[in-house]
Amino acid sequence: GEYTITATLASGYRWSDNATGTKTFKCTMARKAVAEPSCTSATYNGSSQTLLAAKTSGEYTNSAITGTNAGDYSQTLTLNSNYQWSSGSNVTSNRTKTCSIGKATPTITLSATSGTVVAGKTITFTATVKSGTGTTVAGTLGASSGTTSVATVSPASTSITGADNSSGKATTETVTGVASGSSMLTISFTPTDTANYNNAVAVTYDVTVQTYVRIYYSTNGGNV
Repeated sequence: GEYTITATLASGYRWSDNATGTKTFKCTMARKAVAEPSCTSATYNGSSQTLLAAKTSGEYTNSAITGTNAGDYSQTLTLNSNYQWSSGSNVTSNRTKTCSIGKATPTITLSATSGTVVAGKTITFTATVKSGTGTTVAGTLGASSGTTSVATVSPASTSITGADNSSGKATTETVTGVASGSSMLTISFTPTDTANYNNAVAVTYDVTVQTYVRIYYSTNGGNV
């Protein structure tokens, strides 16, 4: 703020302009700069999370910023009279602080990433979905073959419920060889709750299909 000082000369002195009377000076005390607080990083976990703690005294005050679902949450930062923000525009004005909870991202893990099968036969592998967070996720596991004339995969769609981030939920996928060649299978997961979860990053399984298996015999009739 601004302050007024009255100065009176001692006997025998005069001001630099040769005046001898009392003078009044105005002085200004600047506000102290304060940094805007940072939000706590958070990802959806099904529980309420504190993104910014409440502050009831000091440079500024604000109510706590809390939230459960993924999204943005806001509160007003109210400056006390002797302070200003250290950066940005309107440094002496109150500010709206917005913090966010990010979506959780489920994961898919395969028991194997490649396999070989004879045409007309089948092999299997498992796809395990985990929630990627502290709660469970539901959704649809998808499986598709890039070249169905070489190999197919089933089930193409599986409903998943209650997949946690510890053991998750496993689904057995069956690969059927159709004709000689190779095909890339794509395994995906789409959550039901798209407001709080991202789609899982899709993973792939490479399958090679053979039309026969060579078997050699020794001259004495034993397999080699």
